[in-house]
Amino acid sequence: MLILPLPSRPDWRKPPVLTLLIMLVCTLVYLGQAGDEQRAAQALHYYMQSDLPAFELPAYRDYRAAQGQPLDEAQPAEYTVQAMQLDPDFLQALHAGQLIRPQQQGYADWWRQRGQFERLWDKQITPRYALAPAHPKVLTLFSHMFLHGSWDHLLGNMAVFFLVGYTVELALGPLLFLGLFLLGGLGATVSDLVLAQYGLSLGASGAISAVMASYVVLFGWQRIRFFYALLFFFNTARWPALVILPVWLGNELFQYLTAAADNQVNFLAHFGGFLAGALLTALYRWRRGGRSAASVEQARVDDAQATLRAQAERLLDAGQFERAAQHYARLLASYPAKADDLLAYFRCAKLAPAQLPAAIEQLVGRTARGEALPGEVVAEALREAGRRKLPMPRLSANHWLAVARLCIDARQFDIAKQLVTRLARQPGPEIPSLLLRLSEALRRQGAAADATRFEAMLTSLHSESDEAHYLLRRRAG
Repeated sequence: MLILPLPSRPDWRKPPVLTLLIMLVCTLVYLGQAGDEQRAAQALHYYMQSDLPAFELPAYRDYRAAQGQPLDEAQPAEYTVQAMQLDPDFLQALHAGQLIRPQQQGYADWWRQRGQFERLWDKQITPRYALAPAHPKVLTLFSHMFLHGSWDHLLGNMAVFFLVGYTVELALGPLLFLGLFLLGGLGATVSDLVLAQYGLSLGASGAISAVMASYVVLFGWQRIRFFYALLFFFNTARWPALVILPVWLGNELFQYLTAAADNQVNFLAHFGGFLAGALLTALYRWRRGGRSAASVEQARVDDAQATLRAQAERLLDAGQFERAAQHYARLLASYPAKADDLLAYFRCAKLAPAQLPAAIEQLVGRTARGEALPGEVVAEALREAGRRKLPMPRLSANHWLAVARLCIDARQFDIAKQLVTRLARQPGPEIPSLLLRLSEALRRQGAAADATRFEAMLTSLHSESDEAHYLLRRRAG
């Protein structure tokens, strides 16, 4: 199961500097790690050509047997050497002279060759800076977050990190964001340190899990868009952000409990990262009076809208009406519509005929769906469509009803009469009410002949309606 938030596009006028810097560091470190395979091969070649196997491999077999963990005798010697180098307790006993003693014949040559081998082995970046949970160092508690095991590992982590990182960095600021990344990554190591398993732990996924948890905690109960995939099914949906946190936590625990024995994914590190990131961000919000990422996101949207609007206005002032109208269209397509932007788009499009049909469609359609626009402007747009013989906007009957009511209330009777005439034969309880509304407005305006015509439509086309009965009673009275 995969669930990822889908934030809005980043504003490159305010780039997420720290997010990009961490991504760059991880990439450069991995490029350095790329030579580890060759360095390890050189070290192992030296080892196998030296006298070290004769001294150390029997000692390591005896040591593991004494620990109740006997080695697989069929295992290649190179694998045994690598396991030995990842066994800090054995190495400590070896260096202390407990396994190969100074009085033993050939000790001096062994010590010299062991030193040369370790110098070659330590040229590798991964074993040196990855976290060895059984014997952690302060440096490796943090350096392991910037190491990766393969290009797939790196690219997958960096894609998810960028997806959520830029919004969280914008909300927290660079310094707090760095603290979240490092402390979240540290929290992800708790399970490794408690279990003290042999082997190496590396990767940014624990720290990235902390950033993902921070993202949903910052948005709280606000509904945001997520991408989800389950087996072969995938889609997007809007859910309250905070609801996803227990789903993520539960998924990591389930994966850990059901994973195969040879699985290399550290699900408990992900779990610890999610938990650490959620707690750190909850503390941040508590200290900041519950401030959420929604206010930051709104500020970013407002900023981006203002930039596009200013560009459109500059193009309009320069007489580039077509490009100005295109900028207004982008503004309305990318961000929540504002009445002033709709009006500006329509008036600009009147000077750029190719854009006018789309502008009229936007203005009339959004008005029908509840945008607060003056009826005079809507009527002007429809008159313009009629004058230029443009197709009418594609709206449902209910939406045309809303437009007609708006034109009646704004006393735009020429357009109102056209719309009501087109709608008069439609079925439904709203039509008689619309006919009566228009006829009464026309009568108040002094247009008695027009009022009588629409009253006749009401009584003939909808004779059984309450409005028709009301009109007949009023005439009789």
